[in-house]
Amino acid sequence: MKKAILYFFLLTSIIAHSQEYTDYLGAGHSNGITVTSSSEQSRPNWNEFADDENTINGKGLDARLLETSRFLAQATFGTDLSYIKLVAENPFEDWIDAQFDLNSPSMGALTSSIYDQALDMFVANGSNADDYFGPSAVHFQYAWWESNIGNDDLLRQRIALALSEIIVISWDSALNDYGVGLGDYYDVLKDNAFGNFRDLLLGITLHPMMGGYLSHYNNPRSFPNTNIHPDENFAREVMQLFTIGLHQLNQDGSYILDESGERIPTYDNNDIKEFAKIFTGLGPAAVIENSYGVVAEFGIEFYFAQKDLPMIMYEPWHESGEKRLLNGYVVPSGQSGMKDIEDTIDHLFNHPNMAPFIAKRLIQQLVKSNPTPAYISRVSAAFNNTKGIRGDMRAVIKAILLDDEARSCSWINNPSQGKLIEPMIRYFNVTRQIDLDNQNGLNWNVGFNFYNATKQAPLAAPHVFNFFPPNYVPN
Repeated sequence: MKKAILYFFLLTSIIAHSQEYTDYLGAGHSNGITVTSSSEQSRPNWNEFADDENTINGKGLDARLLETSRFLAQATFGTDLSYIKLVAENPFEDWIDAQFDLNSPSMGALTSSIYDQALDMFVANGSNADDYFGPSAVHFQYAWWESNIGNDDLLRQRIALALSEIIVISWDSALNDYGVGLGDYYDVLKDNAFGNFRDLLLGITLHPMMGGYLSHYNNPRSFPNTNIHPDENFAREVMQLFTIGLHQLNQDGSYILDESGERIPTYDNNDIKEFAKIFTGLGPAAVIENSYGVVAEFGIEFYFAQKDLPMIMYEPWHESGEKRLLNGYVVPSGQSGMKDIEDTIDHLFNHPNMAPFIAKRLIQQLVKSNPTPAYISRVSAAFNNTKGIRGDMRAVIKAILLDDEARSCSWINNPSQGKLIEPMIRYFNVTRQIDLDNQNGLNWNVGFNFYNATKQAPLAAPHVFNFFPPNYVPN
């Protein structure tokens, strides 16, 4: 706490009074700087005072700790000083490698377990079990907080949340009632955070919660006589928001322009219609226990579908025939519906826009709002991977967090090169640094007051465009 007070006075004073350096403090930029303030400062009941005038001598300014704190602010939801000191002892890449090796408990299973525990507590207090609803988004929130207080898998959890703000579903919708499904969807993000982006893309495509959110669950083939056509919702968003974006990109994220200097669209409405044909025929793999005699079949209400099993293909409801996708790519007729989906996922995964689009989105989530083209290009190269493993998330994560733009303090001098931390990330950071001991040892937090004030919580975006549009950057 004493250091925090000292840093505040140093930084505010230097901006106002430094004659020798006006950019930043540290790395030799401290000689001859006198710090003054209007008065001495002390916390209530403390004996220590911050002097109202002194000369900077470097005491307390441990550059390695400052660098480590900044690194962990990008790679985690926040840590305390003891953990910062621990990580500072070794290269940051060693910490990343160690994080890659950590297992992470299932969020879906924990959501279910917490619901059972909460129900037992409800009944033990004299209430009727039939009056307790769930598992719902409330129990997912409990599980999320339980998983992120005192946990070791810091990097995986941070990447999972970043992915959840790119490949969006939300409990601020009809999904609110399906807590285990929310947890299981989060597991798909979390379990693939250190895997391959292609596997992640297939996993979210087949997840019933995505199917319910973007309406390709029970999406039927065409019936022209009755004017029934495949739903285009997921087909549109999987391109626009999850993979390739609206316009053709260079590998540095800049737009490819036509002869008139205009941006070139990556797809048109006809392409959306062709993609929509691909994502037909998907339905429930199983149903929840029910007393209505409902069994797993195409067309049953979403309520009855088991939300923690991937959707399966119901061939009679899948659009047959060839589908013409982007850049002349053809999905041939005569193959299974699931093969159509696999081919289409590969098609999007290998699109030249894939690397720069995802590279920029992840950089924006973790490090800075306005990455330079050079930074995006380097991360794109990691996604394209010269070792022949395209989409390797471990390579991408290292490229983002260890890049000079993430690690060098010189970028602080550029006002456009920072990142405004989201309210919920600030909230997580604070909670990880305070004493959260309580009588029952549980870390269940719905955070309704915080959500009502900020409209932010994990998996709670107001729409598929996340809490803010993907092209939004502070100026």
